[in-house]
Amino acid sequence: MRFAFDLAAIPGRNQETLNFSEFPSHLLSCRSLNKSLPKMLRYVPEMLGFFLAINAGAINAVSLMQPMQVGVSHATGSISQLSIQLVRGGIHVTELMAVLVCFLTGAIASGIALGGGRFDPHKRYGLVLMVESSLIFASFLIFMLFHIPLVGLFPLAMACGMQNALFTSYYHAVIRTTHMTGVITDLGLAIGKGLRSGHWDKDNLSIYLALLSGFVIGGISGVIAWTQMGMLVLLGNAVYTLGMGTAYFGFRRSHFA
Repeated sequence: MRFAFDLAAIPGRNQETLNFSEFPSHLLSCRSLNKSLPKMLRYVPEMLGFFLAINAGAINAVSLMQPMQVGVSHATGSISQLSIQLVRGGIHVTELMAVLVCFLTGAIASGIALGGGRFDPHKRYGLVLMVESSLIFASFLIFMLFHIPLVGLFPLAMACGMQNALFTSYYHAVIRTTHMTGVITDLGLAIGKGLRSGHWDKDNLSIYLALLSGFVIGGISGVIAWTQMGMLVLLGNAVYTLGMGTAYFGFRRSHFA
């Protein structure tokens, strides 16, 4: 089944219909045009960002509870820890550098697979999520079978780098699903702008709140699951990510193939 798009809503276009698969991707990613889309399609970025943030929140919480207490979903903390280790002659310099390199490698892989960070429903997000799932599963195996927690963080960092670069912008919003510093900053700016002008950008606010709430929910659920199940929680994350990838693969195949 394919949805038809009413081009009468576009200035300068006559009444006609067009399949989404034929419609320019840069226009499909414009929020003003998306108001004419069915609700299921209109809120795909918010829903995808929300569920991705849940995943990252859980993974980051689990990684912080490991001996090194390294948050793999962002680079800021790792860089600060690396700086401390370098000055004080710590023993985990190599591991911290490896975590950063793995995060970067994951982002590079997303760039190669998707060709850019702007949200575009035609892109193969499902395939990238399936690869991310395999990396989380590899981390689970390292933790459970080989009992090497430091090495187990490497594929997790790569998975987070891959996810964070999945899509980085939509409409005028900068999208980050694995760390919340930028999200909270942009949320604060949007609120401040609304208080100053009286005009509230509800579209961007909904994206930022979806990301923030998803990350918090993921963190809480990750801690609860880790307390009850230990590192089996990563198996749950792998299945969760695979499910998202499979769902988006089917969604794209149905509407944008």
